[in-house]
Amino acid sequence: MKNSLYKAVAVDLDGTLLNSRHNVDRESLDALNRLRRAGIEVIAITGRTLYEAAHVVKPFLDITRDTIVLQAGSLIIQYRERKMTTDLMLMSDSDKEKLVSIGKKHGFPPLVCVDNEMCTEKHDNPAYPPYESMMSHNIVFVDDLMDFALSNPVGKIAMVCENHILREMEKDMKKAGIESAWGWSYAEGIDVCARNKKRALMDLLERMNITREELVTVGDSNNDLEMIQFGGLGVAMANSTRELIDAADYVTLDNDHNGVAHLIDHVILSDYTKGK
Repeated sequence: MKNSLYKAVAVDLDGTLLNSRHNVDRESLDALNRLRRAGIEVIAITGRTLYEAAHVVKPFLDITRDTIVLQAGSLIIQYRERKMTTDLMLMSDSDKEKLVSIGKKHGFPPLVCVDNEMCTEKHDNPAYPPYESMMSHNIVFVDDLMDFALSNPVGKIAMVCENHILREMEKDMKKAGIESAWGWSYAEGIDVCARNKKRALMDLLERMNITREELVTVGDSNNDLEMIQFGGLGVAMANSTRELIDAADYVTLDNDHNGVAHLIDHVILSDYTKGK
């Protein structure tokens, strides 16, 4: 394994860099700093919005040089010399209309991301309290979700409800021919986005003049699957879904045992140093 080729590490947040308490351990923070000192780019990549990511990003993101990919790939934020540049890809009106209609058909209107807020119509959804707790951010309610979605630029829509209903929604999404990318982020959530994590990384690597062989990708959920398959070294956490573990080149420790730090120190930087 020629790890001297690795120039960037793209790491998912929930279930990957974040532990089950939804924060980042000191061991992982220190390992990320060792990556930076080795001249390797750190790319945080997540389905969260900027607001949802802010409280967990601050402890580990180096604002002078790191990149963060939000909304499951739709939004890219890069920091250079303490200046922020953004790139938001938008969903089509057709997909927005179909997704809102499917959600309403099943009694659970989706969450529509606008200006980093997750918005929906007021309704009783048992999946919302744990979602808000996980994100440390409240859902915003609007009067007419269809009009709201069609009147605003949208990069991500999340279908969030009980798993058995969500599986029926997914069947309708396939029948409707949704053009946007989607993937399961957890058992009660499907993220639908204008640009998935793999596509976002392809766009980023071109700007950074880095090849896919020089990229390490790390994740835990099925919405990380294409990203894991794309990286020169695709890594699954030990707590990953079976599909992701089967697709990965390497399986590290779980997110409650600093699996990202273990990967950095025992695989990436270990062989990187040997290659010098």
